[in-house]
Amino acid sequence: MNDGYTWWLVVLGIAIGVAVVWLTAVRLPRRDDDQTTSEREAEARWIGATIERDGGIAPQALVEEILDLHRSYLASGAVVTHHEDPAPPGATPPGGR
Repeated sequence: MNDGYTWWLVVLGIAIGVAVVWLTAVRLPRRDDDQTTSEREAEARWIGATIERDGGIAPQALVEEILDLHRSYLASGAVVTHHEDPAPPGATPPGGR
């Protein structure tokens, strides 16, 4: 092999390596399942502090419950396509059926 060909392979290998690292570290988003309990608690503290800084009320326990509900919602695969208020449990749907 000549030196020009060898350097071309080295550059190609580096480019492929950078692309693989970029795909795994940058482009692949984390899922809620990837989050540890301590990370979720820290996120809940941060969300609560941010809301309270802006004048709202958001205790850490409430924010943790909302994050748990969000995780359950994503795991269920449910898709909400409208903006109507959900009916309370046991309510009769419109049309009486």
